Amino acid sequence: MNAALDVFCAIDKEGNFVYVSEASVLQWEYAPGELVGTNHSTIIFEDDYEKTIQLCNKVIQGENVNSFFNRYVTAKGRAVSKPTIPFAAKSNSIFFSSS
Repeated sequence: MNAALDVFCAIDKEGNFVYVSEASVLQWEYAPGELVGTNHSTIIFEDDYEKTIQLCNKVIQGENVNSFFNRYVTAKGRAVSKPTIPFAAKSNSIFFSSS
């Protein structure tokens, strides 16, 4: 996954990054090590956060959610709009997404 241009990440049930692919440097201007252990809310544009949480909860509950656009705040403070494709691994309560 580290050769992909899309960001792949795993987020635990508390909302903290547990895995972030190398594409985060290109897309979000953060190295994976800067994000792992931090809450995903730190990079989601404030106005998009509630919508994101609602859609994540639907996915975790087993509902089918198509991709949606999220705005992310980069390390340099820019807002970038990216499609996000959510899915959940029920066996370990980790929410995965790519953008």
